[in-house]
Amino acid sequence: MHPQTRPSGFFMGSALGSCVRCGRTKFTSELAKEWTGNRVCADCHDPRPPQLDPPAVVNEGLPVPDAAPFLGVSFIDTNNPVTPESL
Repeated sequence: MHPQTRPSGFFMGSALGSCVRCGRTKFTSELAKEWTGNRVCADCHDPRPPQLDPPAVVNEGLPVPDAAPFLGVSFIDTNNPVTPESL
């Protein structure tokens, strides 16, 4: 359909509107509101990309009571201790 031609026929309760993206004149019943908020025709419809959806939030469970850091690994060199003079 050419952008300047109007659709033929009559649909009760449906006015004429134009697609925001291509500018074609369509019945408003043929236009759909897109995720961007634009009213577009079926040819111009662009589905929402899944990258824009937030990730699912997973419950981590209850915290461990009286939790303390693990002290099994030591980063202090006992053969070469740090002294105030070496700083």
